[in-house]
This record gives sequence, C-alpha cells and structure tokens, in this order.
Amino acid sequence: MLWIDGQISEGANASFNLTDRGLLLGDGLFETLPCFNGIPFLADAHLKRMTLAGDQIGLDIDPARFNQAVTDLATADPSTPGTIRVTVTRGPGQRGLMIPSNAKPVIFATRSPWDPSLAFGTGTLAISKTRRNMTSPLSAIKSLNYLDNILAHQEARMQGADDALFLNNEGGIACTTMANLFMMKKNRFMTAAPSEGILKGVMRGLVMSMTRETGSRPIETRLAPIELFHGDCVFTTNSIRLLTQITEIDDTPLPLGKPGQLDRLILAISARIRKECAGYDVTPDRLKQ
Repeated sequence: MLWIDGQISEGANASFNLTDRGLLLGDGLFETLPCFNGIPFLADAHLKRMTLAGDQIGLDIDPARFNQAVTDLATADPSTPGTIRVTVTRGPGQRGLMIPSNAKPVIFATRSPWDPSLAFGTGTLAISKTRRNMTSPLSAIKSLNYLDNILAHQEARMQGADDALFLNNEGGIACTTMANLFMMKKNRFMTAAPSEGILKGVMRGLVMSMTRETGSRPIETRLAPIELFHGDCVFTTNSIRLLTQITEIDDTPLPLGKPGQLDRLILAISARIRKECAGYDVTPDRLKQ
C-alpha cells in the first residue's frame, strides 16, 4: 500500500523524478512505526526524531504531511496491524553534491503487514567487521544511506546469526543494524550513550522512561563487548520488533537472567500499546492471565 500526494494506492508503483537526490545520493530520511487498530504507535516521537534529524541536515519536514501520511495509512485497514514507513527526500536537483537553494522535499509512505511473531522474540548477533563512525552525523539520524547496515546484516546472516552488532571506531558497543542494545545488570539498564555513534531509537527512549518509572536506573555509558557476558541478560529494542532477548554473540552463549527477569518490561510495553491503540494486545501468550 502506497501513499503519495495525499492518495493511497495498492501496490508500490508510482512515477518518480529520476533526478531526486534521495534516489541518486541517499539524501533523505525515513521513519518506520507500527499501527494497531488503525492507530499509529508513538507517532509523535517518530515525527520529533525525523524533524530533529531534518534540522541537522537542513531538510524541511512538514509535520502536517507526515501526520497525514501516517494517519491515512493506519486507518486504511484498521482491522489489521501494519508497518508504516515514511520517507522524505531532498527532492529533485541538478547533478553534483551542492544542495539546491530551492529544494522541494518529496514525501511518500508505504504500509505493509505487521508480523506478530516479530515481537518479544529471541535472537543472536555476530560482531560486524564494519565499524560505526562516532564522528559521522549519519550515525545519529535515520538516513537513506543504509548500505553499511545492509552489508553488515548480510554478513551476520551468512555466519548464521540473526543480526550484526556494530562496534564504534574506538571498539565500544554501538548498536545492531536495526536496534539499540541494552544490558541488564541487577537493577540497572545499561546502553550505549549517544556519543558512541548510535541512533537514539524511539523504543530505546520508551524503555528508558519505563525503567525510571519502575525505580530502575537506565545508564548511558560505554560498553565493551566482553561486559555483555558478565551482566544478567542482554536485549535489543526496535519499533517493529519491540524487545528481543539476545541469547548469543559470535556463537558464544550470553547469560539469560533469572526466569521472567524481562517480563515486567514486556508487560509494560504491551500495556502502553493497549492504552494508546484502543486495547490492541501484543502480550505474549505465556504472560496472559
């Protein structure tokens, strides 16, 4: 399902200007979020992140168009959960790197089915040979330049892992190709600081606020890979997969924590979705009473 110029069409074919800088240079941004019962989850947070990223690279984000695209796609099929991706490009431009002074951003969005099996699962990681550049603005925004992520993910899959773990150029943990990483140790939730070359995920922010509300301590810091094997458990956060417990890195098992150690957080995320999305329940069957 495709949204462009305020219109929804089935399929994914539409006319596109072949001088668009998003197509030719990766000059643009995107956001991905789920919708349940026709309601997008945490849409305001995604819009805020895209707007801040747009300010950082000089790309004008129209909040009204963003909200229209998300709302139109979410309500197009309210009975089915969906995954919405909103893309904004710099728009057409002349050949070369110079940003056009009269750039006219292009926005379009797509909707695909959301797979419930993705939520609250388990996964494995392989450390990527590619390092995350702590000095690059691209490490902190969700840009259309995603080739590092694509190749690292493919590298990990060829090693039998589900995803790749990026270290930064100083050897500290950054993130995976699609998620932020947390280590739980006693009453502390430790995750890479923004200065480590990460994109501050929307679900990352939600988990940090939830841990504060429950009396736990979220700590943004530098983590070395070896530290992950000395915590209670490790998990990643992502807007579509929500929370994934990581069971091994480079074929070495990780601590899995006490039985049910992550359940309170999983229940809190599920409750937040029920509250915001008209009662839609993503609670795992094993935790339903």
